[in-house]
Amino acid sequence: MAEKNEQPGRGGRPRRRWPLGRLARRHPVISATAAFLGVGLVIFGLVWFQPQKLFLNQTVNERVPGASR
Repeated sequence: MAEKNEQPGRGGRPRRRWPLGRLARRHPVISATAAFLGVGLVIFGLVWFQPQKLFLNQTVNERVPGASR
């Protein structure tokens, strides 16, 4: 009879590791650069698309220039 290499309670599936976690541990400069670029992209998106304008609303009641009454 062959032995099984299964752990109880795990459903018999091997543990899957996150490959990017290994990359982050081995190359901290790459991780820091990726984090810096990610933050930069978020800031760029907030500045370029200006999502705060969806929530700000001002109504201006002024007369049209050149219109006489």
